[in-house]
Amino acid sequence: MNKTLVCILAVSLITPLTAQEINTDSLRAVADSLHAVGDSVFELNQDSSALGIFRFELTLRREILDSSGELKTMNMIGRTFNALGEPDSALVYADMVLGFADVTSDSAEIGQAYHTRGYAFFQIRRYEEAIGEYNTAVDVRLACGDSIGAANSLYNIGLVYRELGEYGKALENHEKAMVINLKALGAENPHVAESYYNIGKVNHEQENPDSALAYYTKSIDIFEKSRGKLENRYKVFSGKDLDSSGQWDGDWNPRGLIDVEGDGFNELLISIGASMDLYPRGLAVIDPQTGKQLWFYEMGGKSE
Repeated sequence: MNKTLVCILAVSLITPLTAQEINTDSLRAVADSLHAVGDSVFELNQDSSALGIFRFELTLRREILDSSGELKTMNMIGRTFNALGEPDSALVYADMVLGFADVTSDSAEIGQAYHTRGYAFFQIRRYEEAIGEYNTAVDVRLACGDSIGAANSLYNIGLVYRELGEYGKALENHEKAMVINLKALGAENPHVAESYYNIGKVNHEQENPDSALAYYTKSIDIFEKSRGKLENRYKVFSGKDLDSSGQWDGDWNPRGLIDVEGDGFNELLISIGASMDLYPRGLAVIDPQTGKQLWFYEMGGKSE
């Protein structure tokens, strides 16, 4: 998605509005829509495209003096620069958020900005500074009730300690993240499965194979239960029997976890393919707890 397509997207959002309707509220709605699109594109790892969307959104936010929306957008630009491997630019936007944010009303954005700084320092191997920023993010996020965000920061602290070879501290922070996720999300949530996997990985690196295997098994069990729920809703991934073989000849496979809705909960990214029956082919995002299809990108042409 290049700059031209970003402009087309923006025009398509604004065009339905009459001259009388183009006011602060309508432009804020357009900015919110751009943010949702940018989030989805970002989660699909199309970082350059996401950056263009967020920059256009930021222009709108500033035009209508939407300060809280501006902070949210600057944070996403900082995260996107980190994803693009440009930590210096990420730090610029994180610092802008911290410079403008109100500590009494913008705690969630402040927490994200410290987390962004932590990851930027991690990328440039300034590990002690990364740990300090992440710890600040944990404190801010817990204080404002963002337990999932705090768990994510704790997880990243664990990654830094793993990079330093300090496996005891890595394990301590991964376990703290697991406790938070268990309490907030329940025992069968994919976030908990990720926590188990990370603890297993540290045990593996510490040459504790029995403990590693136990946590890997717990992680797999959760994902298998999620897949079972999807199997029960297999009709979501069915197609027409175009070659008259007696059944649709397609299949689907999990490809990863992404937070499409931006709510801190991961969804499953699924690839769907077909042979002689042709359709559907593409990528879908599924709620692993309910099996509901949240998003679908069709590939290989439209099915009839």
